[in-house]
Amino acid sequence: MNMQFNCVDREGVEVYCETSCWDGHIAYKHREMVGQEAAVVATISRPLYVRRSKSHPDRKLYYRPFAFPGCRGYLLAVVRYDRVRGTGCVVTAYPKNTINENDDLLWQGSRRNAGSRAGIDIPAGILTGVAIVALPFAETLTPFVGAFILLHVAQGWGGQAPVASSPTSRRRGCAAWPSASTGRSATRRDSSAP
Repeated sequence: MNMQFNCVDREGVEVYCETSCWDGHIAYKHREMVGQEAAVVATISRPLYVRRSKSHPDRKLYYRPFAFPGCRGYLLAVVRYDRVRGTGCVVTAYPKNTINENDDLLWQGSRRNAGSRAGIDIPAGILTGVAIVALPFAETLTPFVGAFILLHVAQGWGGQAPVASSPTSRRRGCAAWPSASTGRSATRRDSSAP
């Protein structure tokens, strides 16, 4: 069995995605997911919400903030767990505008841990501009370090929702979805069964 990627969920269980599932279902039916393996790994390992599917009790639904140009919502990764093997297998993954509230909530994290922006909403360009203008007047490195820290606090210490590259078609009520790219994530792995 060829693996597209594997990771560990928030409870420490190994989760894998077979290449046949990724190429034959996820990337084929959800073209906006091509090249988004790293975003799926982040969704499973650091979700904002984890829910249990009411229609399939052996599946957990992982949600994490995810943004495409012109559309913000959640990336949903559905994982089927095998209790005998003690592993999980990704069944599907795709962006959604909303969370299905009908499924049972198992866990809810904080937005900061899930990678969304922090509470201070100051545009990065303003803070960067202030830091650049202040540099020639600084006699020590301290003001620069202070501006750098302020910039990162305002942006959630670098933890923004993943952003895809380019918009094209309309889908699931969003204004725009990215086109399929040919690039693969660095998390791609080919190996035998977990």
